[in-house]
Amino acid sequence: MYLGVLGEAYAMGGRRSEATKVLEEIRGVSRGRFVAAESIVQVLVALGERDRAIEVLQRAFEEHNQLIPYLKVWCMFDPLRSDPRFQDLVRRMNFPP
Repeated sequence: MYLGVLGEAYAMGGRRSEATKVLEEIRGVSRGRFVAAESIVQVLVALGERDRAIEVLQRAFEEHNQLIPYLKVWCMFDPLRSDPRFQDLVRRMNFPP
């Protein structure tokens, strides 16, 4: 979803209020149709909202979301890698070393 990229760009450009508005728009859209978890996580990570991003990832894991296999390799998750909760998600995926 392009909104995730837009929200990330706003956040990384220091335009926090615009990024937050995009995040709310994504959530609004998700009430009526499927929205991939990565769109939400992308904006949350860029905003530095680590706790909320981890919560979305944990729900995605429980729902067997298509995003989860990319936890170990997608650079979007780099800011979360040191978080023990993120490390636990990766561990639960039983990825090879």
